[in-house]
Amino acid sequence: MVTCGLLLAAVGGLVLRTARRRPWLLVGWFWFIGVLVPFIGLVQAGAQAMADRFMYVPILGVFLLAIWGWRGLAASRRYAAIAGSVAAAAAIALCLWLTRRQLGHWQDSETLFRHALAVTANNELAHNNLGCALFAKGEIDEPIRQFRQALRLKPDYTDPLKNLGGVFLEQGRWDEAIGHFQEALRRQPNSAGARFSLGIAFQSKGQTDDAIREYREVLRLNPEDTQARNNLAAALFDKDQTDEAIRQFQEVLRLNPDNALALSNLGYIWAEQGENLDRARALIERALKLEPANPRCLDRLGWVLYKLNRPREALGYVRQAIANSAQPDALHYAHLGDIHAALGQHEEAAAAWRQSVSLAPNPQIQKKLDSGAAP
Repeated sequence: MVTCGLLLAAVGGLVLRTARRRPWLLVGWFWFIGVLVPFIGLVQAGAQAMADRFMYVPILGVFLLAIWGWRGLAASRRYAAIAGSVAAAAAIALCLWLTRRQLGHWQDSETLFRHALAVTANNELAHNNLGCALFAKGEIDEPIRQFRQALRLKPDYTDPLKNLGGVFLEQGRWDEAIGHFQEALRRQPNSAGARFSLGIAFQSKGQTDDAIREYREVLRLNPEDTQARNNLAAALFDKDQTDEAIRQFQEVLRLNPDNALALSNLGYIWAEQGENLDRARALIERALKLEPANPRCLDRLGWVLYKLNRPREALGYVRQAIANSAQPDALHYAHLGDIHAALGQHEEAAAAWRQSVSLAPNPQIQKKLDSGAAP
């Protein structure tokens, strides 16, 4: 460190001594040193200690030194200008070839991080990022292997733990997801992302009280997190804490008036209460304008129309919600059954209710089947 400091001071002193005769040295050198200051690590930006991009602007000073320095030498030599032009053209051609070759490694994230693993050893960051890229493409087994390899290389690396939890959450392996998120939080207690995902895992498993606790903690860390507030409100509604759920949805809409999820959720609660049905319909229609293909908004508009005694209109929206859903939703089928029953289509109602119960056992839906509400 001391040697480097002395070298910099010596070069700087030489540049200052020759500044009158060679002003480009002064400009180029202090451009390089001055612009490099934000990137020397006084303030850490990201996990990397160094990166090529940190030199993009500072290196212009070195180019200025080289170009004007060569010009000064060429002025007193007959063939120097020609040689310099040839050398510069060759350097540009070489850079073009190398750039074209390098671009092949940047086709997409998977290609980039596979290349990184091919040219480096024990690269836990590349394993983790490759797992993320593959998971984004819908793969499951290979991302799990990549995340686990990242953890083998660096056991205290938290990101692969959270990413493994995300994969297990996607697969419906709630206990494994919960375990990984909890371990990540043991290492990083203030990770709002891990807490939010843990809340989703608890909510998916039916541990609503645990989910509420995690969502509240996320909001303590980030009060403007509308996703966490939406999920908290939904969990509160599931626990029959309707008034607080409404307040939470209204707070989401205060933060983001165009939040389609909060609009549809608030409208749904009012519809369930049997109050403000016209206002509930207006909210959900507004949500549907924001997200026309959203299955939840479609289903909830259908449900409000059913509550308004317009089952024929409702039927189309709920059917479209089912068609647009990536995965079958028990609530959609429960609503479909109720609408068919209102239309006197009892066989269709029974089929929809059976489908709902098969996806998520529900005593109320089962009671409709057992009581002969539909044959």
